[in-house]
Amino acid sequence: MSSAVPGERHPPVCLACGVENPSSLGLRMWEEGEEVRGEVRLDSRHAGARGIAHGGAIATFLDDVMGWVVQRRDVPVVTGRLEVRYRSPALLGQRFSLRARVVGADGRRWHVTGEMVGAEGTVAEATGTWVTVDQAHFDERRDHDG
Repeated sequence: MSSAVPGERHPPVCLACGVENPSSLGLRMWEEGEEVRGEVRLDSRHAGARGIAHGGAIATFLDDVMGWVVQRRDVPVVTGRLEVRYRSPALLGQRFSLRARVVGADGRRWHVTGEMVGAEGTVAEATGTWVTVDQAHFDERRDHDG
């Protein structure tokens, strides 16, 4: 497993995985072949209904791991569309794994799939499109991290 912050373009203040963000949701990511994998242990930071993770936390994890599978190719991208299908509750206190892979590209658009799985099976599946942007999109915002 490599760093929680996979590369220079991925900010250490990231909500999902940022090692310099005191409010980080604790996602850890690494590259494995053509995929990006992740792991998170859900706790009170992720709560929605009593004992269950908030759907927004799950979407955040998927957004991060799915975006990184494109960014690792040294392509600056932003999320264009993210669709999450929730399959079962994600219980607090449990560990979950995530994975994402690129399934296609056309022009500036990268098509990605992802999933979040726990001991009891699939919690959520996602599809999305990431759009290539000019590196200046990120560079001109570097001084606005907090």
